[in-house]
Amino acid sequence: MAPHYIDVFLSPIRDNSMAQVAFVALLVLIAMDVLLGFAAACKDGAVRSSKMREGVWHKTGELGCVAVADVVDGMMLGGIDLGYGAPVTTGVIVLLCVNEVMSCLENLSKLDPELAGSAVFRLLEGSNKTKAGGADDEH
Repeated sequence: MAPHYIDVFLSPIRDNSMAQVAFVALLVLIAMDVLLGFAAACKDGAVRSSKMREGVWHKTGELGCVAVADVVDGMMLGGIDLGYGAPVTTGVIVLLCVNEVMSCLENLSKLDPELAGSAVFRLLEGSNKTKAGGADDEH
């Protein structure tokens, strides 16, 4: 067993089933996004190793955010017990999952443009514009 000062940084995900499920969901969504993005690039004839490397760095950054959130939760668990196992880690993972879902939907609309006109996509597009302050810019 790890010493207490190390264990507090392992426990936010290890001891919290909600954080575990969210983390596995994030990993699955990342894999789906990579596969769908690659498929969309193949369809458009735009497969570029530089673009794929950039995507890998983005995904690495997302996992880095999870690691930082885990350390923050570990610091809180080591000194301040909020009564909940991993509030920062779980919140960060859930937000990243939402981002990955949106990215997967964008890639799906590239693969099948008819999906972009569906009610679900219009609803998500509207909520995304609202979140961005009503801007029509692509993100």
